[in-house]
Parts: sequence; structure tokens; C-alpha cells
Amino acid sequence: MAGSAACDRGCEHEKQLESAVAVKQDCPTGLARCIAGVVEVTEGEPACAGCPCGWRRLTACPSGCAVENEELVREPRDAPSLCRGGKPVSAPPPVDAGTTTCPNEGERFVCRSSTVFACPKGSSAVPVAVCTNGCAREDEALSDPSVDVGGATTVMCRRDHPTHDAGVMAP
Repeated sequence: MAGSAACDRGCEHEKQLESAVAVKQDCPTGLARCIAGVVEVTEGEPACAGCPCGWRRLTACPSGCAVENEELVREPRDAPSLCRGGKPVSAPPPVDAGTTTCPNEGERFVCRSSTVFACPKGSSAVPVAVCTNGCAREDEALSDPSVDVGGATTVMCRRDHPTHDAGVMAP
């Protein structure tokens, strides 16, 4: 309760400043990150403008983070995909996998149509892996310069099997 009161006092001060400086924190539910071997997920909007985003510790990664401090859209059940290791969920791309374009300048990897593409500067994206179970998020991109192909495929490839549409029976 004392922390809440302190935040309320800080927020009242910030409300006074909002006319001069826009003070806004955006932390919607559905974000996940991995920091120092711990996966965290957002718990929604902060209590007030300027208050810290609400992050909840979800799990510890035995082998560390695949990608450090990159906020990605993930449901809590899928957030452990930010941990390094686990069984492979990708394969090398076929020779005729094609190319694509990266959505924005500076992005290093993009996952599209079950394929992880590397985005070298000044050229078309090239396939580096095919996700066995599809992309974790279609058109997801990573821009962190420290991310390598292994980290990108670990994070960008869905680890579980894709769901089947209602009414369609699995073979």
C-alpha cells in the first residue's frame, strides 16, 4: 500500500507536468521479454502515467535468454520461447526458398510464411531457416544487432504444433 501511495503522489506530480511534457508509458498485455535468464510478461497498463510498466516473472531459463531484453508479442504460454535451448524447431531452408523484403530498415531478421529470413543491409532478405511448426508470430521482426541466426530461429519459430481449424480432423 505504501508503494501505491508513493506512486499516486508521483503521478499527481506528473499530471501537473503533462501540459508541458507528455508523460506516457505504454505497456499492453501480451508482451514478453527475457532479461538475465528470466522471462517476464506484462500485466497491462501501469497504474498511472509515469509509473513503471507492470512486469511479472514467468520462468527462469536454464540456459539463459535466446534474445536479451527484446520485447516481443507473446501469450504467457508462448513466452518461454525466449529461452535459449530446447529441441530444434527449424530446419535449413530449401535451395528454392526464395527471398522477401524486410519490413523496416535496420531489422536483422523477419519470420514470414514459416521461414526465418536474414535482412542484410542493402539487399533482399535471404532464408536462413524453415520453422517446423510455423512462425511464432507472422511478420515478426528482430533488430537487435547481437542476435545471431540461432537466437532468431529459437525465438521466431513456434515450439508447439499448429492448431487445426475446427471441423478439420488431423490425419
